[in-house]
Amino acid sequence: KTDFDMPWGQSQAESYRAYDKHLMVEGRSVLNLEEEQLQADGTIISVVTSKIPIRDQAGNVTGILGIYMDVSELKNAQLQLAEQQSKAASYGKMAALGEMASGIAHEVNSPLAAIAGTAEVIMMQIADGEPIEPEELNQNLEQIMQTTERISKIVRGLRKFSRDESQQEKSEVSVSDIITQTAALCDDRFKRQSIKFTCTGLHLAPKILGRETEISQVLLNLLNNSAKYSKRGSHIWLTSKREGSDAVISVRDNGTGIPGEMLARVFDMFTQVDQSLERSQGGLGIGLTLVRRLVEMHDGSIEARSDGPDEGSEFIVRLPVFIPSPAEQPTKKDAPKAPAMNACRILVVDDNKDSANTLGMLLRRKGNDIRTAHDGQEAVDVAETFRPELVLLDIGLPLLNGYDVARHIRQQSWGRDVILVALTGWGQDEDRRLSQEAGFNSHLVKPIEFSALDILLAELYATTE
Repeated sequence: KTDFDMPWGQSQAESYRAYDKHLMVEGRSVLNLEEEQLQADGTIISVVTSKIPIRDQAGNVTGILGIYMDVSELKNAQLQLAEQQSKAASYGKMAALGEMASGIAHEVNSPLAAIAGTAEVIMMQIADGEPIEPEELNQNLEQIMQTTERISKIVRGLRKFSRDESQQEKSEVSVSDIITQTAALCDDRFKRQSIKFTCTGLHLAPKILGRETEISQVLLNLLNNSAKYSKRGSHIWLTSKREGSDAVISVRDNGTGIPGEMLARVFDMFTQVDQSLERSQGGLGIGLTLVRRLVEMHDGSIEARSDGPDEGSEFIVRLPVFIPSPAEQPTKKDAPKAPAMNACRILVVDDNKDSANTLGMLLRRKGNDIRTAHDGQEAVDVAETFRPELVLLDIGLPLLNGYDVARHIRQQSWGRDVILVALTGWGQDEDRRLSQEAGFNSHLVKPIEFSALDILLAELYATTE
């Protein structure tokens, strides 16, 4: 699938000259390619690569820097989207899905180009012998992290839209707890933008029948949306209360506002109030569409209000209050959340060594004792001697897959109480069913934010006490 194949059969010098000649003919300084790579377990992954020449002072190519990004998850999401296109044809949805596919291609290519450009700047400085200041290097690395997160958000949004139904049953959940946890996730962003955040009415927020993760996603999208369209030093208010049989949550800001003609369309797919701002911050125009869908899945409603440009905006969510039947016993008071696990033996298993080492490093900073493994057999061997209390386990592993590793651990006397969490790119109904049958406590789909993982581990730890 590449537009240029390196003639590796020649000498290294000849190969580099051929590469340089190809760049000159094409009028480019970087090759951006899509390739397929064969893994050790026989699987094939899709990668996007940027190949950047390293030159000496005379301008000759002396080496090549290759930056690889695994886009298999994105490819899988695109396949799922194609399946949805086929199903939607008879309902007249093909045009909208086709537009979404076009939007995805645009949104993915832009951050990939940004990553390649940033990397090229770094390599040009190295090739020219220029010293790189730590502050400048940190800024470049931060840029790469931010653009990578943009791609992750697109994949997460696609995954939400590829599911016809939620994967979890509804239960009695506390709106005040969800607000508190979700607002904490936005704290860093608010500080960076010097945004004042005011939260009121937590004691008035009733309980609802719903899915905690999805209601949290609704609030997170609304808060981030307000921050996106607010200048530095702006103010965001979140209020909650009960009105009759509804729990009412309002997110209001004094930001850019919404023109009157846009209010009726703001929840439509691909609608962007300010396209230049939306594009600059990585928007695909599906955030508020997702919010409305999640609210409606909870038998609720959402309304947008604004007095016009520069007058701020307000989003009001209404969700049915949880009302127990007369036959039900009074519920116990919610037990306090257990603290996040630390000083715990954790085994991280992933055939992507960078992913395993990064996650292990983050968990180690919280005081945990960490071991890593990169194939199924190694995971079994390490677990046997390390005796972990928690295993974060990928599914697609060489030698033994994650399901087999989980079954092996559960068969051991020491492994019956181990907390097993699947941390994988596969998140369909069948994948979750297989995880449950293999003995996993939970199934998480990549990419996942570390803060969300921390909350889940605390909840799993509380249930095992």
